[in-house]
Amino acid sequence: MDFSGDHNHYFPTKTVMTAMCHAFPELLSSYGSHQQTLNKKLSRFLDCNHTHIHLLHGVSQVFPTLRKLFEGRTVAIPSPTLAEYSRIFPDAITYSDSPGISDADLEHLPEEADVVVIVNPNTPTGTTLSSAGLYSLAQRNPNTTFLVDE
Repeated sequence: MDFSGDHNHYFPTKTVMTAMCHAFPELLSSYGSHQQTLNKKLSRFLDCNHTHIHLLHGVSQVFPTLRKLFEGRTVAIPSPTLAEYSRIFPDAITYSDSPGISDADLEHLPEEADVVVIVNPNTPTGTTLSSAGLYSLAQRNPNTTFLVDE
């Protein structure tokens, strides 16, 4: 970068510019406020615990955030499904959607995985699971995180 000519010679300094260049990927993909601040603001509005909320600014932030959020945990994803899930969870176990997902497969997933991803309706099969069935499954397995992508 050229810092000569008709520029302010006092700000930004080379150090500030270097720090901004280094932080550019995070700056570009984040809101102005820290994530915890955003979650707390939304939790006040929704009148719920801020630890149960993670505010995102669209699909561009969803997948990198999920990778960080569930790092080190066993994740189950349907097969086939959106390619993004296998990219962010390369070691995920899979369950079959051929099309259709068996109730038995769903019942056993919490025994195998900490996080169960359910794409509803699933792409490319179009399989749709009932909301009542998903709520019931989650209630019976309170130690499992269910990520429902609708």
